[in-house]
Amino acid sequence: MRIPRDPYLMKKIAQERVLRAARGRLMVFENAKHGLADTVDLARAEGEIRTIVDVGANTGQSALRFRAAFPSARIISLEPIRATYDELVRRTRGADVECHRLAVGSSSGRATMHLTPFSETNSLIRPPDDELRGVEEVDVATLDDFLRDNGISTIDLLKVDAEGYDLEVLRGAAKTLSEGRMRFVMAEVGFHPGDDRHPLFDEVRDMLRIYGFAVFGIYEQNLEWTGVPAMRFANAIFCRSSE
Repeated sequence: MRIPRDPYLMKKIAQERVLRAARGRLMVFENAKHGLADTVDLARAEGEIRTIVDVGANTGQSALRFRAAFPSARIISLEPIRATYDELVRRTRGADVECHRLAVGSSSGRATMHLTPFSETNSLIRPPDDELRGVEEVDVATLDDFLRDNGISTIDLLKVDAEGYDLEVLRGAAKTLSEGRMRFVMAEVGFHPGDDRHPLFDEVRDMLRIYGFAVFGIYEQNLEWTGVPAMRFANAIFCRSSE
C-alpha cells in the first residue's frame, strides 16, 4: 500500500514501524515493556484491531500512524472543518482511510465550530476572544447514529481528540458502549482542572467505568508548560475489563 509522502507523517510512520519491530523493548534482549508505545501495546492485546474510528482526525496524523501499525484495519476518520478535512483527504489519499466531514457530539444536528490559529485546537467549545479567528457551521452526529447509518457494528479502537468536547462524544456513544460493542477508547485527557481543552482524566475514567472499562495505559505524557513538575495532559487508553 502506498502511503502519501508528507515529510512529517513519513517520519512518524517510520518511527511507528521501528516501535512495532522492537515490540516495546528498549534493548534487544529485554522483556517487552507495557506503556512505551500505544500501538505496540494494542497490537499485543488479545484480539485483532480491525476497525478504528478516529474522531477529531485533523489532517490525518493519527490515521496514518494507525495505518502503519495496523495494515489491514478499517480506518474511519471524522473531521468537520472544510479546509482541514480537505487536507485530511489529501494526506490520506492512497492509504485506504475513509474520511467523513462531520463533528461528533451528544446530539445530532448543526453546531458552530470555533476556529483558532492552529487547526489542531479548533473546537465546538468557544476559546478566549484573543484566540478566536472565526466560526464555521458544521454537521454534528452522535457516534451511535453515525455507526448505525454506516453499518458499523463494532469498534476495536475509538480515538477521540475533540479539544475539550470529548465527554460529549462519549455521551453520544452510550448505546454502543452499553452494548459492549467497543473494545478500546483512546482520549487526550487533562490533569489540570483549569484546562478547558482536555477533559479531566478522572471524569473520562469515571464515565467509562460505568460501561466496564479500565485503564489500559497512559502515553505521550506532557508536563505543565509553566515548568511545574506536574502532568498537564496525555493520551489515555481504556479497555473493556473483559479484555
